[in-house]
Amino acid sequence: MSMVDLVLTRPRGTAVIFAALLVLAFVSFDRVPIEGTPDATLPTLNISAYWSGADPEAICEQVTRPIEDVAREVEGVVEVSSTSRPSSSNVSVSFEKGTDMDVAAMELTERISFLQDELPDAVNTGSVTQAVPRELDSEGFLIYAVTGAEPSILKQISDDIIVPRLERIQGVSSVIVEGLGRQEIVIDIDRDALNALDLTLSEVGSAVSLGIVDRNAGVAVDTSGLEAVIRLSTVPSNVAELEDLVISNRGGRFITLSDVTSRILVNYSESNNYIFRYNGMDQVSLQIDRSASSNAVRVAGMVKSEIEELEAFLPEGIELNLTEDGTEGITSDLKDLSWRALISLVSIILILLLLNHSPLSTPLILSSILFSAAMAVTAVYLAGFSINILTLSALAIAFGLLVDGAVVVLEAIGFRRRHGMSPMEAARIGAKEVAMPILGGILTTMVALVPLLASEGILKLYYRPFAFTIAATLTASYCICLTLVPSIAGRWKSNKWYREKKWDRHLARMIAVLHHRPLIAVLLSLLLVAGGVYVFITKVEKGQEWGFSFDVDYIMVWLQFPPGTPQCVVDDATRGFEEILTSSDGIKSTRTSVYGESASIYSILTEEAVETGYGLQIEAEVVALATTLGGTRSVYVRGMNPEPYWRSTRSAGMMQTIELRGFDYQGLKDIAMAMMTMLERHPRVGEVNINWDPRRPERNQLAVVFDRQELADLGVNPYQIFQAFRYNLAGGYGAEVQIGDESMDMTFRIDGMENPELSDVLESRIMTSGGTMELGDIIRIDTLAVQGSVERENGEYIRTVAYSFMGAERMAARFRVTLLDNLELPSGYRVYEETYIPFWLQDDDTDMNLIVLLAIIAVFAVTAIVFESFKAPLYILAVIPMAMVGVVAGFWAFDKVFTPQAYVGSVFLVGIAVNNSILLVDSYQKKMKAGIHVRKAADMVVAERLRPILQTSATTILGLLPLVLWPISQTNDLWENLAFTVVCGMIVSTPLVLISLPALIQLTSRKERKKK
Repeated sequence: MSMVDLVLTRPRGTAVIFAALLVLAFVSFDRVPIEGTPDATLPTLNISAYWSGADPEAICEQVTRPIEDVAREVEGVVEVSSTSRPSSSNVSVSFEKGTDMDVAAMELTERISFLQDELPDAVNTGSVTQAVPRELDSEGFLIYAVTGAEPSILKQISDDIIVPRLERIQGVSSVIVEGLGRQEIVIDIDRDALNALDLTLSEVGSAVSLGIVDRNAGVAVDTSGLEAVIRLSTVPSNVAELEDLVISNRGGRFITLSDVTSRILVNYSESNNYIFRYNGMDQVSLQIDRSASSNAVRVAGMVKSEIEELEAFLPEGIELNLTEDGTEGITSDLKDLSWRALISLVSIILILLLLNHSPLSTPLILSSILFSAAMAVTAVYLAGFSINILTLSALAIAFGLLVDGAVVVLEAIGFRRRHGMSPMEAARIGAKEVAMPILGGILTTMVALVPLLASEGILKLYYRPFAFTIAATLTASYCICLTLVPSIAGRWKSNKWYREKKWDRHLARMIAVLHHRPLIAVLLSLLLVAGGVYVFITKVEKGQEWGFSFDVDYIMVWLQFPPGTPQCVVDDATRGFEEILTSSDGIKSTRTSVYGESASIYSILTEEAVETGYGLQIEAEVVALATTLGGTRSVYVRGMNPEPYWRSTRSAGMMQTIELRGFDYQGLKDIAMAMMTMLERHPRVGEVNINWDPRRPERNQLAVVFDRQELADLGVNPYQIFQAFRYNLAGGYGAEVQIGDESMDMTFRIDGMENPELSDVLESRIMTSGGTMELGDIIRIDTLAVQGSVERENGEYIRTVAYSFMGAERMAARFRVTLLDNLELPSGYRVYEETYIPFWLQDDDTDMNLIVLLAIIAVFAVTAIVFESFKAPLYILAVIPMAMVGVVAGFWAFDKVFTPQAYVGSVFLVGIAVNNSILLVDSYQKKMKAGIHVRKAADMVVAERLRPILQTSATTILGLLPLVLWPISQTNDLWENLAFTVVCGMIVSTPLVLISLPALIQLTSRKERKKK
């Protein structure tokens, strides 16, 4: 018994099944994760490490290279690249496709943990994380700014009150407090007391380190014969006990830590490189992360509710301000898709009422949308996908396709009723008759997407959830059109709903007249196709643009000062911009970050400021201040004005760069210096920089210079010099000490100075064989320029030499070519001229034309199987060039760029456009088997299939039209071009297939009859 027979004989069972499907869909929707972008990762792992105060060269040699070495030992590694910046290192490890990234991450984490003991003591290795495409890494979830008090108070309130309550919320994976570090013990050293007692800071540090012990000494047997563990613990229970720690013995007198300190306090560590403010006030931030399988919208709602309750318990003046909300985009998308769906639904209802005989059939056809979407949500949940911008857009795109099967089945049943069959018999025969062509149409749509899934890189990441959602909805619609539709239509006794309308007959006759002269119709189609090919090659602009854009109306200021600029100077300049922005009514919020010699200010405009143009006035005030700001290296202001303001003082000439690569860092530096000497001799070459990095400017490094023989005579080794600097510089001690049951960092400050002057450091004393001496008496300080970052790729160092050329662009190009032609590099060094492409896109040079061709081949294969013929698929595929005529005409007429999204739309169109030709060819084959004449059979096919083709085409076009007219802004037109491609193709291919396909069939069938 077939599925159609089963549902016709068991209506109650069918009703129960569909009710259960709706309940299951509600349960699935309640549990399926909702997020902005899919959880897509690349075959790349990132390892970060931090070493406060270290320069890029030291980071590279002592941290980055050891990490690279252990990373290459992991199975499946194909590329290792790194960037070493001041105080931080980032290593990127790319793997072969198909590598189990969970296993690779576990192995790499284990190897890094073994390496930790070999790295410098102060190095902190971060976690190993999987890389996410920049286009899909758009969701920041929730970030709150805590303001209203001193940062240390805010930190304590966050740690003690806010974080514990937020971490209890189901779905919250972690709450990270940023702005201040962990608790630390700060020891303010009294320099005068230190000198009076003839002590050095190194002695004090060593005494503290060795004086606090908490270890098991071993196992001994007591007098009773039992084994006992001997434990030695000198851990102070509080700071007061720490003050009594003995650090030295002078003439029989014990010197305690309190004798050489002015105070010892417990404080939160502050970063000397970073300053954060929110709306001009000091802040600490709360970064709230959610678990991967949670519902972003629901978790965000619970967090916001908890924050509202928390605010009542916080001290007066403390505020929690939401600065980033990753769910705003999701909520906005849901609203956008909802009203687009409503417009599509209204349009589909109108077209169904217009083309159908009775309003009775319209609700039945529309029910297929409801049940198909419900079943698709269940499938998405069971498959482990999430509801995100990709799956939601797929539902929106498939909206108009979901009624196709129901329309065709209902038309087939109505056709049988018009010929005198009973309702049940018409439902049984009509549904079975079109079951195969409907299946063929759905399969062709699905298989057209298979080449996309077979591709790699960004293409697969974008369209895998899209293709799955499309397949799930179409499969659901097929089941519904062969179960629910015949089950209900077979029980309608009325004869009004299937009556034929007059315009059906008139339009069918007009089309018959056009294809009665088949040669003319076919030649006209061929001319259109040839013209479309010519226009596509010569007139339509092609482009390469992928990704999401999460735009918001804002004003952004970025400042870069010369290396060595005091941070207080940078902060003062930043406060000038803050004053303008925070005092304006048109600014919703302002976030400020000051880091080293750089600063950034990000202000979000109110809707009123955007609509009235007041935002432009605020931006103009900011730009006016930027034009008067002196002492900067570069200033950048961007906002509502499409032309951003940019000013740079680096060079007046045309900047040219040459990238050198080699495996020896010093050798590469020597080559760059030789090139600089050569360039500086040319009269048209201005500034030459061998440490060029436009993102991270070169920095000044203070180098310690000493005479080794002199040190040996004094009984001092270089490590003692290192220790002397380490203890004298703020935060340089960098060790952990145990106080009570807590482990805290400890740092020394000379006379309470957070940032000691170099002269103060050089006045500190160091122990020699003849007593103590000032550090400055045995060393000197030299200043060197170093790279702002050290980059490596597959073991090669990368150094960029930049020079400014005074002259025309063509003259500069000729000079560069001559320079490179005459440049002789030693073996192992090279000039790198290629354009950088991320590893995960390097082999993603997928030929989109090939993708379209593969989709056509897949459609041919499916239709050959469905029709058990090699000729029928050729008829069916004839519609594809007709559809492409519409695509080309649309892009040419509207002057649109044919992007990769349009290529994907063409692939999608291949699967959709053939649905109409499948209906025509299927009906024609049945007429021919019945012995009907070729021309008459063609006329009957058009008359029989005209209305279902018009209805399905119209519903498909109207379902996609809202995405064309009102594209979803947050997807950077990811779907707009796709929808536009399908709409244009369907508008042109629908009339052409009704005229040209019957004509083509008549021409080829006549030739066959003559041969016979």
